[in-house]
Amino acid sequence: RQRRLVMLQRGLPSWLGRRVVRFRYVVAALLINLPGNVVFGGGGGICLAAGLSRLYSTRWMIVTLMIAVAPVPLLVWWLGLPVLL
Repeated sequence: RQRRLVMLQRGLPSWLGRRVVRFRYVVAALLINLPGNVVFGGGGGICLAAGLSRLYSTRWMIVTLMIAVAPVPLLVWWLGLPVLL
């Protein structure tokens, strides 16, 4: 796992590599919420690729997913179902 993180960091520009490796869960959450993420396979495809890379722990990826998708359920809870129309 550590070697894959180093390889990922070296494959990116120096100003970006360290940040992507350090904040990889934030990057995953941003990719899941990115408009047009269907290009990457949607949220499921992004999570599948993250899991296959073995760079993400299951526990923290579940927490990341809960935070990434939380805005919609919270809006429905606070404002009711008409907010979806």
